[in-house]
Amino acid sequence: MAREPPNIVLDLVGEKLHRQTPTPQFSIFRVPDVLRKLNEKAYEPELLAIVPYHQRKDNLSAFEGHKISYLQTLIERTGIPYPDYVTAMWALEERARNCYGGSISLGKNEFVQMMPFDGCFIVEVIRKFGLPHLRVDDDPIFKQGWMLPHIARDMILLENQLPFFVVWKLFIMSEMPNIPRNESFLVTILRFLYGILPGKGFRRDGVDRVNDYPINEIKHLVNLIHDN
Repeated sequence: MAREPPNIVLDLVGEKLHRQTPTPQFSIFRVPDVLRKLNEKAYEPELLAIVPYHQRKDNLSAFEGHKISYLQTLIERTGIPYPDYVTAMWALEERARNCYGGSISLGKNEFVQMMPFDGCFIVEVIRKFGLPHLRVDDDPIFKQGWMLPHIARDMILLENQLPFFVVWKLFIMSEMPNIPRNESFLVTILRFLYGILPGKGFRRDGVDRVNDYPINEIKHLVNLIHDN
């Protein structure tokens, strides 16, 4: 007949169960090393780094000037001063940080500093894709045909995501009602990103589906593509 386990074992198991915290619900992850080793380049951005995993990489630093330029032109077009964007991102920083799995080396100040540059760039490049009259004549991203596919490719890397509530907040803040729009922002996102994916692209019968998609259920751009 088997003996009963000693009380000390029962106590140790019970202690672990009682102090166990709920599993964090991350939506943005680092790719496991076992996959990365198979093809590291497949998971690394080529031009565009989005907070926080791929910042501070020398080969991506040259693109930061484009982010600054896009935020500058957005401020000039809308009249919304940059402190408004920074204040909004400061309020969302903790919620955004909690979306990322693994350790993040950026402190709050640095994290918040990067959010408006990264988020407004995402909003503006997609907005200008859908509304060509907003582009400036010398914008190299649209003038040089090779850049846009690489940017779109970087925007659908799992490690290179910004929580969608951040993107949506910046979109709503910077939207100008006097600019005519013939499709929703979500539809423009999918048209922009589906252009680089294999297949027939974004079907028009998907418009109603994506327009009915609850904004608060979209975790990030990869999630939006996967579900539509």
